[in-house]
Parts: sequence; C-alpha cells; structure tokens
Amino acid sequence: MQITNALREFESTTGYVVLFACEAGSRVWGIADKGSDYDIRFVYARPLRAYLSIVTGQDTATWTTGNFDFCGWDIRKALSLLARNNPSIHEWLRSPTIYLKDNQFAEAIQALAHHCWRPKASLYHYAHMATKHWDRYIRSAQIVRLKKYLYVVRAALCVRWIEDTSAFPPLDTNDLTTALPAIAPRFEFESLLALKKEGAAEVDVFNFPALRFFIEKEVARWKTAQWNRAATEYDDTTFAFSQLFYETVIRNSLKDGLYYDLTD
Repeated sequence: MQITNALREFESTTGYVVLFACEAGSRVWGIADKGSDYDIRFVYARPLRAYLSIVTGQDTATWTTGNFDFCGWDIRKALSLLARNNPSIHEWLRSPTIYLKDNQFAEAIQALAHHCWRPKASLYHYAHMATKHWDRYIRSAQIVRLKKYLYVVRAALCVRWIEDTSAFPPLDTNDLTTALPAIAPRFEFESLLALKKEGAAEVDVFNFPALRFFIEKEVARWKTAQWNRAATEYDDTTFAFSQLFYETVIRNSLKDGLYYDLTD
C-alpha cells in the first residue's frame, strides 16, 4: 500500500501516468536480507504536450523514502532501451511483483519484449557487467562486499544460462545454480547465498576458491567469445515500439482531456 500510494502521489504532483511499476533487484533475485531496500522500477508517460516540445526534458524520475528506492523511466526511454535489448528493462517486465500497471500497455510491452529479445545483446550486457565489477571490486581484493560478489556471480551465471539454453535467464538466483558446471563452485555459491540472507555484509573470497576460479576462467573466456561485441542495433521491430509509444501517449491524453490542451 505504501508503495502504491507513493506512485499515485508521483502521478498527482507531476501530471504523469505510471504505466507499469514492479519490484526489481535483490528481492526479485532471491538474495535479499532483512535490511535490503525495496527497488521499485517503473515506466511513466508525460502529457502529450511534453512530447511535442523541442526541449526533450527529463526522462528519468528517482527518489528514496526510507528503504524504498524509486526509479522510473519515461516511456520513450524505456521503449528505446527495450528496442536495443537492454536487459534491465527485460528484467522489469518479467518481475513477479507488480505494483501498478496499465493493462493495455503492460500486455503490449511484455509481448514486444518476448518477441524482440536477442541473446547476443544480453550476453554482452551480463558479461560486461560481471567483468567491470570483477576488475573494480573483486580481482585484487581479499575481503569484499558480499553484495558485489553476488552481482558478479549472478551475471556470470546469466551468461552461462543464455549460452546453454538460448533463453532469457530466470530472475531468481537460486534457479541459476544449475548453470554452474561442477559441484564445488555450486556448493560455495549456495553458501554465499545463505550468508547474504543471514545479513552478512562482507566475505573473504579466498574461502571460496572453486567459485573464484570459475569466475576467473569465465572472464578470460569472454574476451575471445564471438558474441562479445556491443549489440545495440535496432531490428525490424522498431516500428512496433514507435507505434506503442504513439498509441499510449495519445490514449492517455484523450483519457485525461489533454489532446487539445497543448499550451498549458
């Protein structure tokens, strides 16, 4: 209720319409502890007149209230990133926890997401994210933040999952353990997950040698993988995204009586 009320207040103070709002991050990934924040992610539409101006305007809305972290993308940004196969918006649209949704928009964008998803783009994204965090926080350290380490391992397992199945990886990290190739790293990973749920903040990575060896091998392997090239091209579904953008903005403007009110 508190989350829904905050989103409704956002609508009333901005004049925007929340089209889709969900839970993302650690609570959806199955790695939350008692102190974990709620990561609320949403897509919103502004009034029609905002899209007819030569001034682009803000395309992101963020705020934090207590342990509730809100981040929203304007519909134009969300659809543009989805058309380029950004995995973050793909994960939002597959979230099992939905706080608000415009049924017509949600059905259409989720159908587009399933139709347009391309394995190569997600492989590149997850491998790049894992490598960046590995190099920055883990490779040369012994005591590391457990949250960062789990992000690296989860991203690496998403790469394995896509390579093995050509399917979008499951959101729940526990379901990704089958992507680990041997029992030893799998046992260590499950131990890390248990520590995180118990509230541990840091770990000694050398206490998990099999998992560390697995990540080191994966990061090295990705450098020569055929798919390891930025994959951000639009494909033949671009028109469908533009059509959904147009129809949603017009529909909301008509609904609110704003279609002809372009000068306020």
